[in-house]
Amino acid sequence: MMDYPDPPFNPPQIFPEYTFSKEDLDPQNFVYEGVRELFHILELDIKNYGKANWNPLKGIIHPNQTVLIKPNFVISKHRKMGNKKIAIFSAITHGSVLRAIVDYAFLSVGKNGRIIIGDAPMLWEDFDKIMELNGINAMIQYLRDFGVPIETVDFRDHLLTFEGDLVKQKGDPSGYTVIDLKNSSEFRNVSEYYQNYRFPFYKSNEQVILHHNRRKNEYSIANTVLNSDCVISVAKLKTHRKAGVTLSLKNFVGITNMREWLPHHRLGAPPQGDECPVKCNKRSLVDITLDRLYSSKLLSRTSKIIFGERYLEIWSSLVNLLKKDDESSIEDGSWYLNDTTWRMVLDLNKILFYAGSDKKMHRTQQRKYMSIIDGIIAGEGEGPLESEPKKSGVLIGGFDPVATDTIAAKVIGVNPALIPTIKNTSSIKDYPLGTNSLSKIKVLSNISQLPNLYLRLPSGWKNVKIKN
Repeated sequence: MMDYPDPPFNPPQIFPEYTFSKEDLDPQNFVYEGVRELFHILELDIKNYGKANWNPLKGIIHPNQTVLIKPNFVISKHRKMGNKKIAIFSAITHGSVLRAIVDYAFLSVGKNGRIIIGDAPMLWEDFDKIMELNGINAMIQYLRDFGVPIETVDFRDHLLTFEGDLVKQKGDPSGYTVIDLKNSSEFRNVSEYYQNYRFPFYKSNEQVILHHNRRKNEYSIANTVLNSDCVISVAKLKTHRKAGVTLSLKNFVGITNMREWLPHHRLGAPPQGDECPVKCNKRSLVDITLDRLYSSKLLSRTSKIIFGERYLEIWSSLVNLLKKDDESSIEDGSWYLNDTTWRMVLDLNKILFYAGSDKKMHRTQQRKYMSIIDGIIAGEGEGPLESEPKKSGVLIGGFDPVATDTIAAKVIGVNPALIPTIKNTSSIKDYPLGTNSLSKIKVLSNISQLPNLYLRLPSGWKNVKIKN
């Protein structure tokens, strides 16, 4: 079983194509070898495998280009287990997986290209702390000594304080572009309910409604994403309360600086809402009242004085207590009939693939793409903020995000046809994202049959049958 090594994550042996120091090896780094073997299994540059000129990523990365490596860096502190590393590593992409990808990207892009590790964690999380916990700072310092053109970007241009205020920060040096998908958005069929759109844990419902309504469906995207020639998604293999699972497609929620524009659920019960199954009237009244109270800076600051740095965590618990009048424990659209999150996720993927560096949507794919999913330590249960670690030793890769997620869902132990983010890609006509048809997906593996991890799903997904 593979486990995560220590930074700077040097390989366990000198491979023929390895270009850095021949002395700094880590015999226990099986992750590096695992990523390398993943490229081999995918038959990348197969004719040169085992030779000094083996360059597995040359099909998607060319010299002097800009490569964006997009990990999942959602949190810097586990909601239940604090700074316990194995807990955090069940929720975020590990630096050792990124190191191997960076090395092979460097073989293609060269010293005159750019390799950027970029993401937008939750609004209140510490990006620098993630870099430190993950060993990425040490990795970058090591690689720069060998001329690797590597940099990191926190796509957020503002943070949320414990008082509920927004604080400006540098953000993407390249700036941002607002892209309106209009009627090409997956929200077009539910726009009559736009006043029910909600973003959780933040006083921003007016922002959601302002940017998603009957007239428009806007997303603010980091220009580093739009200016890239190739994007390598490095998602985490984990479960998710609103989406069921969070894999390659869900990973691209992190390309926006304006998370508060993103609808995550709709107030009320179906069909106008997807907050909870039935009898949501009282809950909705509580939600609306809390929305208004949360907008009060006086309440936010008072809560910080009373609760200290656990303000957000305790606030969330208090909200839950106020909602106990409902016979259902489901809240904020955290269940298998969430009809909102998948729409937002697929919209962002349309932009990723079809928005050009000219900031316009095109009918052809605008950049090369690869997906790698880090399942060395997977996350199960109430993810993404309360993921529980499960050592799994799995790496999954592909060039179609839908196909990759389809297989990853099966590895998790859930029927991909029951995951809305995967299932609903079939109905996309204008900006297709890939195939979820198992009969059309070619699966290559170093074992005879797909593993089934049987990851425990969030409580709101207990009605989804886990099967292969």
